[in-house]
Amino acid sequence: MSVYKRGGRYWYSFIFDGRRIQASAKTKNAKVAGDIERAAWNNVARGAVGLPPEGPQKNVTVGELLDSLKATYGNENTMSQQKRSVLKLARRAFGSKVASQLTSKDIDDYISSKRKERKKNATINRVTETVRRAYRVAKVTAPEIRHLSEKDNARKGFFSDDEFRRVCSALPEDVRDFALFGYLTGWRKNEIASLTWSDIEEGVIRLRAENAKNREARSVVIAGELVGLMDRRKQARLAGGVLTNLLMSA
Repeated sequence: MSVYKRGGRYWYSFIFDGRRIQASAKTKNAKVAGDIERAAWNNVARGAVGLPPEGPQKNVTVGELLDSLKATYGNENTMSQQKRSVLKLARRAFGSKVASQLTSKDIDDYISSKRKERKKNATINRVTETVRRAYRVAKVTAPEIRHLSEKDNARKGFFSDDEFRRVCSALPEDVRDFALFGYLTGWRKNEIASLTWSDIEEGVIRLRAENAKNREARSVVIAGELVGLMDRRKQARLAGGVLTNLLMSA
C-alpha cells in the first residue's frame, strides 16, 4: 500500500486479489490520505464494497505484494527489525518476479542456493514464509512453498559461567555490559538493542511486545548483578551526555 502526490492532491494504491486498486484521496493532507487508504483497503477486505470494474492492469510483481505486506505490518503495529530484514531478503530474491508467474521451481531453486551457502533451514523458512504471507494478504494464489524441517535448529555450544566471565573480561569496555545483560536475562541481541531509558519503571526493565521475537512483552527486575550494571549505565549516561539506549554507548 502507498500514498503519493499527483497534481497537488494525494492518491493511494494497494494490491488486492492480484489487482492494483488506485484512486484519488481528494485531499492535500498526507495523513488524511493514509487514513482514507486504510479505510478503502478494509472496506474491500470486508466485502463492504466491491472491486472496481477491471480495466487494463500491469502485471503485479512479488515486490508489490511485499509492499502491501510491509504496509499491513505498519497498520497492525507489528513491524520489527527482523521483519524489515526478512522483507529485504525476500525482495532481493523474488521482488522482480511477476506474482502470477512465480513457480514452485523458483522457490526450490532459492532453497537450493541458500543450502549451498550453508544457511540454516529456519533462516530460509523465514524468507519463503514471508513470500507466502505476502500472497495471502493480497488475496493472490501462491505457488506451492515447502516448509523445511527445523528440528535441528536448537542452540548449541553454551558457555559455562567461568567461560563467559573470561570472554566478557576480554571484550571492549563499551560492550561488556551489553553482553552481560544478555547473559543474565537470556534476551536476544535485537531485543536488548531496542531498550531505552523509558523502558525502566519502578525498578523493572520492560521489553515491549513489538520488540520481542515472540511478540510477547517481558520484564526483568533490577536485582543482583543487574543493580551494578545499571549503576554503570547511569554513570556512562551522565559522563557521555544523553544516551537513548540503555546498554549502548552511542
